[in-house]
Amino acid sequence: MALRGTDEAEPDDDEAEPGNRAEVENLAEAETEKRPETGNRQEAEPAEETGAISLKENQKIIVSNTYFFGQAGITVMNEKLEPERVYDDMGLYDRLLVTEEDTPVMLRTAEGDGLYLFGEDRWLAEPVYVGFQAREDGFIGYLPDGHSMVDIGLDGTVTEHRGGSDGIEWEILPKEQQAVIRDEQGNELGRVDFADFGSGYEIAYWDHCYYKVSYENSGDVLLDIHGNLVFDESMLDEAYVSRRQSLGQGPDSPLYTLYVAIVAPDGRWLLFYLGEDAGIYNLEQGRTVTQPGDQVNVSFTDSGSFYVVTRDGQSTVYDSSSEPLRSREGKVFSLAANEDWFGWYENGAFHMEHRTDGDSFILDAEPEAGVFSAGGNFFSVTREQDTDIYYRDVLVVENAVSWGEQNGFFVAFSEKNGPIIFRMDGEKYYESPYSEGMVHICGELLAVSRGNYCVIMDSQGREVKKYLLGAYVDD
Repeated sequence: MALRGTDEAEPDDDEAEPGNRAEVENLAEAETEKRPETGNRQEAEPAEETGAISLKENQKIIVSNTYFFGQAGITVMNEKLEPERVYDDMGLYDRLLVTEEDTPVMLRTAEGDGLYLFGEDRWLAEPVYVGFQAREDGFIGYLPDGHSMVDIGLDGTVTEHRGGSDGIEWEILPKEQQAVIRDEQGNELGRVDFADFGSGYEIAYWDHCYYKVSYENSGDVLLDIHGNLVFDESMLDEAYVSRRQSLGQGPDSPLYTLYVAIVAPDGRWLLFYLGEDAGIYNLEQGRTVTQPGDQVNVSFTDSGSFYVVTRDGQSTVYDSSSEPLRSREGKVFSLAANEDWFGWYENGAFHMEHRTDGDSFILDAEPEAGVFSAGGNFFSVTREQDTDIYYRDVLVVENAVSWGEQNGFFVAFSEKNGPIIFRMDGEKYYESPYSEGMVHICGELLAVSRGNYCVIMDSQGREVKKYLLGAYVDD
């Protein structure tokens, strides 16, 4: 998952953006302003505090001073919510975070984003980046120029980022509009001149077994690891080009150029857009497998890469070989609900089946309803403008406005209630009697915004501490 900063203002805690299917994690406001000379931490009026938080030995609580105290910086706290360290010149993208001391945390400074190790009280990656992408062996750091990347090891070692496979790597030279192809020893095997494949070169980057090269004037092309052309507009079915021309979309149209949206992780097909049409091109077979006017959706799971084509009101799920995907009973799936859940419609309901473990159940939903896996065995079902949340075949939240997983829990908001929190086995963990906003949940700690306060509770829902939010603290 890419870790990226944002300068957008966040919604009020008591309001959730309708239709937001993102993870229920709120990003804090930018915290790069200078710390006020006056203004101290200010808590709510005394209240009965009966709860207690129990953290693991190497865990700490990190809070945004802007959100909690009306000041710049962050504060490191222990399980008693006692401040241990304050950093005036750092900002936290979350409002509150429970983290292990040896886990790098992305922080924001006036100079840029960096990765900090609180256990060693040092930067793993200096704050000179604009975002990071986590990998098993470290991180990719994105530099401010918009196209340069570096590899950051778990020990903090920074090396030049090169994409590639099979012992072959590419070194992109943006100014020269070329790429140098090298072997594992760094020996040059050849060069690719991007001007050979289009005009107005903009950027080239590694995308699942191929290099995608984008051109301002002629769209996208795909090259293999050796620099050979494997996909451009000339390889599409003529029906797509004819349809675009029939709609009056010529070279001067902003929708004229070919856009490669997604290359499947297994590298066997891609999703493209040409004019107003979306389509699938099977790279392995060298052919377009959709028709103009098709509706196309994609689904990537642990068991493979799939796409769904809807034509004349009928939907079919296809595998990477462009063959219809079938259930264990031989039924053709018409629904890809993500996370390896698929379904077909029969006798007034969706018959859901998990492709990996064979688990199945029947979900009472109309064929035109939008059904998606919301995490684990939770599903969102959208009918017209309303969305309900199901745990398998049981309705658990009506008229949900936002939902998602957070640190091993499932959190949903309805139009009438604050957060409703479930364990991933479907057991209800917490249901707010108030109008609240979700701040954070992790193990033994639950934090919500209630009115002008942030209330921190333990796993039993008992109040541990209550803070007057930073926006309401008097300087």
